Amino acid sequence: MNTKDLIAKCGKLKSNWNTRDRKIREWYSVLRLTDELKQEGMESVTSNDPRTGYNLGKHLMTSSLVADKIDQEDLSPQEVEATSYLEGYVAKRWAGEERRYRRMGRQSFKGELIGLMLATGWYSVFSMVEKDKIWSEVWNPIEVYPAFGPAEVGLTEVAHIYTMKSSIANRKAKLMGWKIEKPFTGNTTLYDYHGFDDDGDVVNGIVLGGNQVVPLEKNPVLSKLGMLPLFISPIGGLPDRGAIDSRWQEHFGESIVATNEELTKNYNRMLTFSQQLMRDTANPRWFERSSGDTTILKEEDLFKRGAIFRGAPGEDVTPLAVPPIPVELRTMLFDYQNMLQRGLFPWAIFGNIQMQMSYLAMANIASAALQVLTPYMDALRGLRSDVDDYWVKLLMATKYKPHKFIVPSNMPEEVEFDVQADIEIPGYLVQRATVARMLDPSFRLSTDTVMDKMFPEVRDPLREQAKVRKDDAMNSPEAIAADQVLAYKEQARLLREKDDPASIEAAELYEKVAAMVEARLSPQQSAIEQAGAAQRAVPPAEEAIMREVFPTKEATAPQEGLGRV
Repeated sequence: MNTKDLIAKCGKLKSNWNTRDRKIREWYSVLRLTDELKQEGMESVTSNDPRTGYNLGKHLMTSSLVADKIDQEDLSPQEVEATSYLEGYVAKRWAGEERRYRRMGRQSFKGELIGLMLATGWYSVFSMVEKDKIWSEVWNPIEVYPAFGPAEVGLTEVAHIYTMKSSIANRKAKLMGWKIEKPFTGNTTLYDYHGFDDDGDVVNGIVLGGNQVVPLEKNPVLSKLGMLPLFISPIGGLPDRGAIDSRWQEHFGESIVATNEELTKNYNRMLTFSQQLMRDTANPRWFERSSGDTTILKEEDLFKRGAIFRGAPGEDVTPLAVPPIPVELRTMLFDYQNMLQRGLFPWAIFGNIQMQMSYLAMANIASAALQVLTPYMDALRGLRSDVDDYWVKLLMATKYKPHKFIVPSNMPEEVEFDVQADIEIPGYLVQRATVARMLDPSFRLSTDTVMDKMFPEVRDPLREQAKVRKDDAMNSPEAIAADQVLAYKEQARLLREKDDPASIEAAELYEKVAAMVEARLSPQQSAIEQAGAAQRAVPPAEEAIMREVFPTKEATAPQEGLGRV
């Protein structure tokens, strides 16, 4: 495929998504709080609800703990050890991507991915495993144009098209080692094509500014896996794909502000109307009755403080009556606000609470928030699970060892990640646990369940529980006594080093105390002491008889020979 054909193929893929791209730009305009009602000399209001809802959704998703887990059910302890190594390895790779993005000035891989999910209703991620590194890249969905096949085929073609400045294009060509005819002087477009050839092998070609810098060539490793190095999917929206509506792309994946898009515009119009109405009420129109050629009122003096106006007898200035603001206006705004909350987030989740909230109200608020964010959170979990599986498959197929990777022994035959991440609504989990204990005072959860729910980042629960048992053992009376013995002996050693009578005497005392405490720890000594204590506790028969005979006086031992005949 020559340069012209590759550009034409990418252009055709791009033209298939014109409707989607237009809608994404409209959603982004809503998120940017663009003032579409702005007029010269007039007030206009743009509600910040879309942006605050976006910010809250992004916060709840980025602050959620994401754990790369492999199902360990029916696995042997040796296989669990192998899967735990894989879980830790991929978790470190994601942490490395976060650091790389931060150094590039792109803030965060996770934050950029979630932000584009919420803003566009799509995700597009490129990922590759090389000999010395594993890396991934978030692509803006509006620059990515996929083609999907049947369910068993999935993604078949992708065109990544974007424009850059000439200086950036020249630097990119130099860093990548691409050969170009001459340096670029204007805005330059890059066409990056991924797909399958007639043999079913994965191919990739790149054109930069009319130069085919990467000819269309096969990738043998990806061809063996039968998949492209790209992960693209819509999020949310409506299920139709053209059978019902020709404009189906507008709802095939939707931004978080899509539900309230038209309502937000109408709400802004009502706020603007209210603002202008209040200004007209506060600044009425005036009627001037004057007989001379000189006007009494001048526009520049009308609202000056302390202004003085003069008129002849019979002249007058009065404000024109303004109709009162209709009381229904506030009711209508209240109705709009309720609809906006149903379409995005209830205001109570922002902390706007006027009274103590019941469990039922808290549950409804949490349910409303989860209803909005669940499609995006499911997409994040699915994407990360797919990329984790893709990394492991490539590592096994290529035998590469990036970042000191070692193929663990006792690997299960099939390894499939199931990434865990939950949206935590503040206070909701505590409310649920409290109500559960109210209904059943004996209710409790296992340690494993609590750890998975509250601390999914803990990759080895068994090891963590072993650490807890170790802490408990070190706090036992026996462990404390052992520490005392060591401390007494150390103190005695330090005192003996001073080599003076007082210190030697103190050292001997510490050694005696150490020996006494150590003796209590000896099982044999303890048994002897217990037997002695038991013997002392039971009085001899002789003493028992004397107490019986002389109950009120001190008993005396009988004298030898007394009472004999």
